[in-house]
Amino acid sequence: MRILVCFVAILVALSLVAPVGPVQANQQPIEIRLGAVVSEWQGQSGDGSGATNPTLRLEVGQQYAITWTNLDGAPHNLALTDSAGNVLARTEVVAEQGATRTLVFTATEDVAGYRCEVHPQTMNGGVQVSGSGQAGTTSQEPTSTENRPGNATEREPNDDPANATFVESTTNVSGKLGSPVDVDRYSFETTAGDQIRVEVRRPRNAVGTLLTRLYDANLTPLTSLRTVRSGETVVLEAVAQQSGRYHLSVESADGAVGEYAVRVVGQRDGETTIADPPTTRAVSVTEQEPNDASQDSNAISAGTLVGGTLATPNDLDAFTVQADAGETITVEFASFRTGGTLGVTVLDPNLQLVDGLLVGGGGQDRIQFQARESGTYHFVVSSLNGSDPAETPGFGQYALRVLVNESASG
Repeated sequence: MRILVCFVAILVALSLVAPVGPVQANQQPIEIRLGAVVSEWQGQSGDGSGATNPTLRLEVGQQYAITWTNLDGAPHNLALTDSAGNVLARTEVVAEQGATRTLVFTATEDVAGYRCEVHPQTMNGGVQVSGSGQAGTTSQEPTSTENRPGNATEREPNDDPANATFVESTTNVSGKLGSPVDVDRYSFETTAGDQIRVEVRRPRNAVGTLLTRLYDANLTPLTSLRTVRSGETVVLEAVAQQSGRYHLSVESADGAVGEYAVRVVGQRDGETTIADPPTTRAVSVTEQEPNDASQDSNAISAGTLVGGTLATPNDLDAFTVQADAGETITVEFASFRTGGTLGVTVLDPNLQLVDGLLVGGGGQDRIQFQARESGTYHFVVSSLNGSDPAETPGFGQYALRVLVNESASG
């Protein structure tokens, strides 16, 4: 089963773009109805009625009208995507419960999937297109061997732990997500006390964002979900508490497909935890409600320890910090006195996803990245609203600290 996780983004107004194909003036559109909740799209018409994230079956040249209804009052929109995850058409974002929006388009061979751009990890589905010699979601083939940086290749099927591709230490393994709903699992042997270090990287021409995560021998998550974008290398580190076969998962965050590489470095000295975690220091600033949307975000100073509370699993707390291009931004987060799992979504000045993390009750984690442009960066604390059996929606108290251009140890 795919890891279902929601990094809830700040409500932003998204403009309509041109239809996927030319609309035929005399053609009656076929209606497709969907219900929108944070955890999923709910089919409300035809063969997809009652289904979760139903596959849409389209005919090339036929006009369609997808009408979706906001069922939970959270911000949602609907976007059609191609096989590379690029948006072909979209509706605006709506946060009013009961509101409806309709996207009218003519199906082409390019349509491969659909998603909510605010909750792409949980609200995404496939498209099957007929009448063109093509069926199902497609993926891009590599243009050269330069996009395969490893010296071994994943073995499909590897969508679950039982079929995970085994990785030898220090071996580069090339992988590829063939569709937006594909999941790749890897396993490797480690010994209790070892410092685990796994690198996941994407080629420079990659499109979209991947999610990756480490699991112990009992398939319990060891790290938060980490994002991997074009040209990036993400390092996941943990200390093995027991000997056995550990696991790594790689999946799409936003409908992305394509290639990546995995390398298990193995034992490595050094601490990976926060040297001075937020839970051990007195909170100096408390969030100010309401701060559920971008216009109400709490502006905080870099290095300030902020305390806050998610009153319910549907609550959001938004914060902003100023940073200049090239500066290093470190996000430290701890949840305590909580039920379930909390997360932090990081958005750049253009409200585009940068990174994110998840922390269970009593846990802590950090992420670090370099600011690509100057401006206001957004940090949204939210509950996990997914259906991964290892995690449940969270609420309660937390502490957040954002450091700019300084050591994470403070």
